[in-house]
Amino acid sequence: MAPNIRWLHLSDFHVGKDLYEQKRLFAEILLEIERWKTQKNFVPNYVFITGDIANRGLKREYEAFRKEFLVPLQEKFNADTVVIPIPGNHDIERPSPDMLDHSAAFKSPSKFFDASKEGKTARDQVLPRFKHYKKLMAASGMSPDWLASNDGAAVHIRTLSGVQVGVVGLNTAWLCKGDLDKDWLSPGYRIVEAALKKIKACPIKIVLGHHPLTWWADTEERNIRSLFSEFNVIYLHGHKHKTEGRFEEGGVDQFLVLQAGSAFQAREDDIWANGFSWGELDPVAAEVKISPWRWVNREWRPDVDSITLKRRIEATDWWRFPVPGMQAQHRPDPLAGWQSLDSATLESFAREITPPDAQRFFDGAEPDWALAMSPNFPVRAQAKGLLDRVMNFKGEDRPQVVLVLGPTAEGKSMVLRQIVAHAVRANPDLRVLWHQDETVGINIKKFEELLTTDHRWLIATDYGNLLGKNLVNLMQSLKRAGQSNVQFVMAAHDSDWKIAKGDTVPWNSFARFEEARLSGLSKEDAIALATTWLHFGSNACESAWQSLTPTHLAEKLREAAKDDGTNDGALFGALLTLRHGRDLHGHVRALMQKFDGMSLSTGGTVGDAFRLIASMHAEGLEFLSSQVLQESMNCDQTALKRDVLRPMTAEAAAGGNAYLRTRHRRIALATLEVCRDDDEDVDRLYLSLVKGAIELVRIKGGWLDAVWNWEYSLTKHFFETNRKELAIRISEEMLKIVPDNTHYVVNLARLKRESNDVPGAIRLLEAATPSRDHRAFWLEWGVACGRSDDYVSNAALNAYSISDDLSTNPPTLEHGTLALAGLTRVFAEQYKQFQHSALYRARAACAWLGLCTDRNNIILSRELQQTSADIDNPKDVAESISWLCAGLACVLTNTPLNESIAGRVGNPAQFKFNGLQLLLERHR
Repeated sequence: MAPNIRWLHLSDFHVGKDLYEQKRLFAEILLEIERWKTQKNFVPNYVFITGDIANRGLKREYEAFRKEFLVPLQEKFNADTVVIPIPGNHDIERPSPDMLDHSAAFKSPSKFFDASKEGKTARDQVLPRFKHYKKLMAASGMSPDWLASNDGAAVHIRTLSGVQVGVVGLNTAWLCKGDLDKDWLSPGYRIVEAALKKIKACPIKIVLGHHPLTWWADTEERNIRSLFSEFNVIYLHGHKHKTEGRFEEGGVDQFLVLQAGSAFQAREDDIWANGFSWGELDPVAAEVKISPWRWVNREWRPDVDSITLKRRIEATDWWRFPVPGMQAQHRPDPLAGWQSLDSATLESFAREITPPDAQRFFDGAEPDWALAMSPNFPVRAQAKGLLDRVMNFKGEDRPQVVLVLGPTAEGKSMVLRQIVAHAVRANPDLRVLWHQDETVGINIKKFEELLTTDHRWLIATDYGNLLGKNLVNLMQSLKRAGQSNVQFVMAAHDSDWKIAKGDTVPWNSFARFEEARLSGLSKEDAIALATTWLHFGSNACESAWQSLTPTHLAEKLREAAKDDGTNDGALFGALLTLRHGRDLHGHVRALMQKFDGMSLSTGGTVGDAFRLIASMHAEGLEFLSSQVLQESMNCDQTALKRDVLRPMTAEAAAGGNAYLRTRHRRIALATLEVCRDDDEDVDRLYLSLVKGAIELVRIKGGWLDAVWNWEYSLTKHFFETNRKELAIRISEEMLKIVPDNTHYVVNLARLKRESNDVPGAIRLLEAATPSRDHRAFWLEWGVACGRSDDYVSNAALNAYSISDDLSTNPPTLEHGTLALAGLTRVFAEQYKQFQHSALYRARAACAWLGLCTDRNNIILSRELQQTSADIDNPKDVAESISWLCAGLACVLTNTPLNESIAGRVGNPAQFKFNGLQLLLERHR
């Protein structure tokens, strides 16, 4: 994502008005979006769709929109791009099924527009008019139930570019009856007021509606104008089928109105123009830019006549507006976060290393330049070759990229600094850029301007995994320029590097790539470390070791460094063991007591945060990010870094960049053991972190790369390590936070079922209302019924999960395999009981179909072999599905289906499987 906040504003599709031409225009819009994405690197954070998606509010119109446009659109972006639609007057089913009285909603004692339970009850009378539109909402970035909520408005909050953005979605079409509703409409003054209060703390407030304010009832318009002014909103709307941008008055201040043209109003030879707008907000410059486009003569052109030319940015297709209520900030130096070093500066850092300095290093503290430059701390044997290649680099036609990898606490940071120090001492003219701030990346343009061929440059970072695509682009640019005067040296944790996909980059195609991984403790390194340890005397180590020779102490270090299953650094692990030995718990307890005495202004202590970090590291779960810890500790990024992580780093206790860890897993394990000794509830640590992660993503709309791990990997980990009760508690906590998330329902039901609480799993599934296309929900319910020997329900639910009756989209191959394997077992069990040939053929058919999706499935192969001894296999997919359908009918003939299940899935004997058939025929 770009540093600015970006969006795509679409409105007024009127799907169904001219579907043939609309499909053509859908394709052109999608091609233009792809062009902006690939050629301009413009990826929006939001796609705002401000109403009139359909023409008559009909189901087929929404299905066409979803299939032909929405799904392909979402496939172009990852989950960081949030699609937010709101309804318009054409999204009401026409003709509407009620006799709505416009005026009644505004009269006392009506509570129609109250953001309350009473208001919801009053609005329930008009909700059936939006029934088909509501089904689309499930595919958007908003909860599908906001129209039916007490609030009557949608609220979405997330942090982008370090700024909280609040988006409010309004329904301006509550009272629409047709096309002549001017002066009779309103999203509801009290609804708007309640929604804006929820985003009051957000510096950027975006409100979405369909109608312009001038279409609203007079009193409502005045009141809402005042609110928009007070909260300094940016109001995006459609309805008028043309692009505009303007400031409007509302009391003592102004607010910005951005109006999108119609995505489809008529064919291109008509007087109406079809178009849309791009938007970009720079929170530093406090500036909004709009780029409107329209479809003319079979191509997209800037809509230059839509907004006054006074606001056009010269020689561009963008128009500029100040952000209401926001002051421009001083733009930071593009090289902020990078420290310029030369030989004189580095030499000024040199000092005599004292025993306390050494002791801090042996305890795991981050090294400084003085330690790296000290002759008492030699370069690790595994890194000497890397250092030689840096110092002897001749360049040729491309830059050099050097990588130091390793687990936690293996000395990567020390080696990185040593490489820089040695390189500068060997070549005093070398210019160094040292990465000081992990939140600042590479400004490619500024670096290209700076890295002239007049000098040799060494760029060094301890946060190699965080620089990503910009680093690659810079190196490729230097390669194209034939620059061999730039060397890039970086360090990264093994797993962080893989998560960042650094191991998949073809570095050698544009750089001389060198890599070294620090692991274990060689004999040479152990002797060097022992010599240094003994050199600094008993203040730096246990006096009991002072009588040993370096060789004997090195042997003890190597023994202590042997892998103990922690998968963390051998260097620090060995020092921990020898320096603290059996008293490691005492060392950790002293750390915890110190941290518990450090209170935070937001509540809690540094000790609370340390326990949370230790809880994850002890389990080997490496996906605790600073965002999740911030949410769990109720603090912001600055407070976390200053008040939490800085004290831990100073005490050599914890740290990290992409993901947080204690300095060594042995410390994490000892921390949890101390907690248990003190009768602390360790399980609550995981519940607290899960709550923070889920609220951040699902309630506040934040972004986490590792959200899948929080939602599913965590419970899987504890379930597979035989802590099933904790896995279930975590899953229940997630569902408590987002009770309408049926993916969480399925996960919890599976955990209950696999813990032998089958009745509990079934009760949970019976009470849930799954979202459309949620095939896994019905399959899990079927599996649970099978575990309770209810084979009829098992058959019905398994079959429903892969049927066209649930969704016209075919199931996935994996889902198909699981469902067909389940049906194979059902038909086998039913045949044992009823001995009907249709059941036997259905068993053979399901095994045959399942092997189409998974040819190596041993269970299905065995089933098919058993039936093949008595009957011929089905000749093709079509015949297999006909046998399956006959088997379902036979099951129902023998035993009636549970009424509650029948009421939800229909008659299994009439299920269609065209999607499954198409999937299997293609896969074969």
